[in-house]
Amino acid sequence: MTDGGMGSLLIGPSDRIGRKRGSTCAECHFYDVDDMPVSILLNLDDCGLPFEIDVWKVDFSKTVGWPLTNELRQGPPNE
Repeated sequence: MTDGGMGSLLIGPSDRIGRKRGSTCAECHFYDVDDMPVSILLNLDDCGLPFEIDVWKVDFSKTVGWPLTNELRQGPPNE
């Protein structure tokens, strides 16, 4: 997806016309190599199917590095 290099990914069936984001079913975060928090959400479409993995770095800069599994934290960055 065009997201300024943060890393978002559109997923799921692309054959449904008018498909749109519905709800968030999971969220985690990590801290990039520059110590900026990066939020990752799994969003479903309006029919409950996987829609996108939304990656949002809080300062809107490009994501520099991806975390190791043990560096992922449950929920949003400020919990």
